[in-house]
Amino acid sequence: GATLGFDAGMEQKMKGSSSMNFWYSPVLIMKFQTSVKTALAVRAEYYRDKNGVIISTGTPHGFRTWGFSANFDYRIAEAATWRIEMRSLNSKDAIFHAPRGMRNNNLFFSTAVAISL
Repeated sequence: GATLGFDAGMEQKMKGSSSMNFWYSPVLIMKFQTSVKTALAVRAEYYRDKNGVIISTGTPHGFRTWGFSANFDYRIAEAATWRIEMRSLNSKDAIFHAPRGMRNNNLFFSTAVAISL
């Protein structure tokens, strides 16, 4: 399966002003059902929020970040899925905290169990 998405929004800069802050985020997700219980997916996304409407960075370029991820899903039961994910974020500015200061990239692994009722 494939998902092509686009989120966007705007907010008024100041009360009574006609100036607007604008942000957007396109995404592409490709999912491959590898068996009845397992699936693999990859995702590419971009965030552009120069004025910090949804994510404030305090940097000259705001939140301008590419994201790439890959995940493995295992269906534990009819209403429960376990996910393991690797995600990489790369920003124009150094916005990610690291042990030796700020960096412009971040790589992390996560896991979660989702239960639907």
